[in-house]
Amino acid sequence: MEEKYIAHVYDGRIQGLKEHLDNVFTLAGDNCPISYLKPIVKVAALLHDDGKIGQEFQDYMRDIINLGYSHKNNGGDHSTAGGKILERMVNSKKDVIREVIGNLVYSHHGLKDCIDMESGETLSDKRNKSEIDVDYIEKCFYEMYEKNDIKKLALESCKGLREEYKNINSFVNKENDLDVWGSRDFYEGMYERLMLSVLIDSDWSDTASFSDDESLSKKISQDELDDIWESCIMNFNEHMARIEHSSSKKSVLNIQRNRISNLCYEASKEEFNRYRLTVPTGSGKTYSSLRFALNRALNSHKSHIFYVAPYNSILEQNADEIRSAIGNDGYVLEHHCNVIYDDVEDDANYRKLTERWSRPIILTTAVQMLNTLFSDNKSCIRRMYSLCNSVIIFDEVQAVPMKCTDLFNLAVNFLSQCCNTTVVLCSATQPSLAVKDENNILQCNEMAGKISDYVKEFKRVEFVDESESVKGGMDIENLKTFVLNVFKSNGNTLVIVNTKAVARKLYQALDECCDDFELYHLSTNMCPEHRDDTLNKIRRSLKECVPTICVSTQLVEAGVDLSFDCVVRSLTGLDGIVQAAGRCNRHKEKKNLGKVFIVKMKQEVENIGRMKEMLYAQEACEDLLRIFKGTPERLDYALDTQTAIKKYYEIYQSKLKINLGENVMKYPVPDYDTDIVEMLGRNKVGNNQKNRHYVGVREMTELPHLKQAFETAGKKFEVISEDGKNSIIVPYGDSGILIEALSKAKKTSDAKSILRRLQRYTVQVSDVFKERCGNAIYPALERNAYSVFDIKILTISSSYYSEKVGITDEPQNTFMNF
Repeated sequence: MEEKYIAHVYDGRIQGLKEHLDNVFTLAGDNCPISYLKPIVKVAALLHDDGKIGQEFQDYMRDIINLGYSHKNNGGDHSTAGGKILERMVNSKKDVIREVIGNLVYSHHGLKDCIDMESGETLSDKRNKSEIDVDYIEKCFYEMYEKNDIKKLALESCKGLREEYKNINSFVNKENDLDVWGSRDFYEGMYERLMLSVLIDSDWSDTASFSDDESLSKKISQDELDDIWESCIMNFNEHMARIEHSSSKKSVLNIQRNRISNLCYEASKEEFNRYRLTVPTGSGKTYSSLRFALNRALNSHKSHIFYVAPYNSILEQNADEIRSAIGNDGYVLEHHCNVIYDDVEDDANYRKLTERWSRPIILTTAVQMLNTLFSDNKSCIRRMYSLCNSVIIFDEVQAVPMKCTDLFNLAVNFLSQCCNTTVVLCSATQPSLAVKDENNILQCNEMAGKISDYVKEFKRVEFVDESESVKGGMDIENLKTFVLNVFKSNGNTLVIVNTKAVARKLYQALDECCDDFELYHLSTNMCPEHRDDTLNKIRRSLKECVPTICVSTQLVEAGVDLSFDCVVRSLTGLDGIVQAAGRCNRHKEKKNLGKVFIVKMKQEVENIGRMKEMLYAQEACEDLLRIFKGTPERLDYALDTQTAIKKYYEIYQSKLKINLGENVMKYPVPDYDTDIVEMLGRNKVGNNQKNRHYVGVREMTELPHLKQAFETAGKKFEVISEDGKNSIIVPYGDSGILIEALSKAKKTSDAKSILRRLQRYTVQVSDVFKERCGNAIYPALERNAYSVFDIKILTISSSYYSEKVGITDEPQNTFMNF
């Protein structure tokens, strides 16, 4: 039967509106991971595109059918009508369900603020201004669907909402305004985002299925998933047996690693949902946490396992280990910017997989994970529901940016309490879980006991405080001399400094006298391909016992499997120093303890005055070193004890709050004199604006129930600020060949694939750096060459990129062939 209303047109084919609404309704019900939310997303699914019934949109569709194009921009507003039909059906303004579902419908093209941060106007009132014929659309809609059926589903939705509130109330203090575990409003907002995720994915999936003229891929059943987990466990056990068999003897470290692994396995049999895995660096936590995750996934019938790392270097290294351990590449999706496929079809398939995180095991970055939870990007929102009924391993959790701390805490609570997800926080330097006034993580169980249980067996280094050896701090010449002396006395040396400028200058100083050793430099001034090549050279040098000095920024500090005889660490936070120590005598290969030297640079040399968090981390560590020097018993006689780490975080967080404000861990938003935790919760700023806007209208000062500024908060949220950042393609490896291929690309799919591969040859630079380079930075493509999405692709002259230190702001006196 030919449908009266058109939803989509593609390549001469037509999809009727009822077919689309029915499909999205079914998908939303199937995809929604929380049973009591299913009626809510189903109602939203039936209403989300009702505006397409309107004459303007239907004329737009027919123009495309008849002419191949339309003079209209997008067929007008078609996301308002469904919300207005709902408001008429649920006619009490105090009925929260109409807000909850209405906001989903209004937001299915992107997040919206429930209250406008500038004007204070509510989202519903804004939509009342839309010039649409609701009477006509409503009449036509009820010709397609029985009104009583929709009402019945809306009543079921009210029951679902009550279950949501009951769940929140089970762990949030509702007796007063204290937000010890976060506010009710924040968690209601997270539920709203989760339901929007289901709606967007269902809508996009059906639209893509129609456009591609393909049936939707069948969802993996729970029985199939359990078979996958069983297969992965069997392969994992065989893999670990091979590793154990290949070891010539049972070392003390391996005995302790097995002990930790067994404790993780035992924890997998429990039903608790929040764990900390606090074990020393080099204790095998990747394998131990994976063993936990696989067994928990099988025992509790989980849908996904996520492994989340803060840096691509850690992720790429551990991804290889995880793939080898589970024995099937087809079960694993690695999602970060350095994943490249040469084949265009493979690359397109990869993008489809990352859109939905539709593999059982997902390996991704903390940036991708936090964006999925808080960014306004629609692709990120779409993925969010995949986090439900999962196991999520956060590796090196101490690396979560300070400004994101409270958001991260509350996300862990939401996932573990509301989404049936098990969260594991892994680190040798766990941030303190001492209860603050607000926004704490709920109780976490220690999966493998206390880190103090392993101190004796994992003691591989001693810390040597040289921070006061040069009054006022070291300059580059002082540090060069110190490093050379340490190298002569101790052997292969890793030097980790706080800034790229110091790393480059120290490398250049050492380069003048490196006849007796191999010298390497690592920093983000080198493109990812260059860094990986250099890391491979370093590993080869260390394996072949070639005398080696490596100068690096903190990018090798956590999780990278390197082992030097000694480490020199420029003064930073204690967490950084302990993590750096994990690159020293990592496998206890030295007969004696390795040495970790703590040095301090002159302020004018290091120049970190604008890097406030690092500055206060240094100050906190200096305070701790003074305690250690005077009364070491207060820190249990070592710098890497849990007592010392806890004390450090207390000092550090206190300094941050005193100097940067009480909301420093809530993601401050100075533009509105608030923070993102507040914007996604009670939103006092927006609420005050609303009260001013509706002054004298008592009813409106009490409404709406949902106050969150979802869109504004999402736009402000950046894990790593991109302000003043410029992406420069550097002349290294195959970048020149790829730029030439991009200039000749005729298809968007080909161009996208090439652009993804070019990310391996890209360096981020500041506006100031770019200005200093002048005309050395220029467009990579000639004018009129193929351009994708109007992106201006920049490159830099080959004389400004060094094979030794990467991108520079002055030409090098070397000739390079690429």
